[in-house]
Amino acid sequence: MNAHVDSVCKLICQNNLWKLNNLRLQKILYLAEMVHIGENHGHGLSDARFESWDVGPIEPSIHRKLTMFGIKPIPDVFYRARKFKDGDPRKMTISRVCKQTREMSDSQLVGLTHWESGAWARRYVPGVNGLSISDEDVLAEYFQRWPADIREKETIS
Repeated sequence: MNAHVDSVCKLICQNNLWKLNNLRLQKILYLAEMVHIGENHGHGLSDARFESWDVGPIEPSIHRKLTMFGIKPIPDVFYRARKFKDGDPRKMTISRVCKQTREMSDSQLVGLTHWESGAWARRYVPGVNGLSISDEDVLAEYFQRWPADIREKETIS
């Protein structure tokens, strides 16, 4: 069952000690979604629906909610969030992706989500925001980026 995107965003922010801005959150949210879809036979992490924007894959409802904070850290505005139970595979995916991305710079995260063979690039048209990125494209990106021998190492690159 997919979690509400607010629940995922809140846990990502908690894992990052509430120091994320909208850009970093969007990148980590996308990567967590991709890893979860890839590791769970196409089943999504959340009800997030990503679109291809100039700045990368964006979940528009979260973008609208957070745009007022600009580059400042996001406070807890995830009012519809529910807590994940311990042992929930979704929580474990989120925590692992947060740990793997914690030391990455913004430009490294942008590089990951703007991968030229990825789901974002397949849908991207310069200057046009709002083109849907399908879960099938995200799943295909996962398997392209992480062949079986690499997936076992559990690294994001």
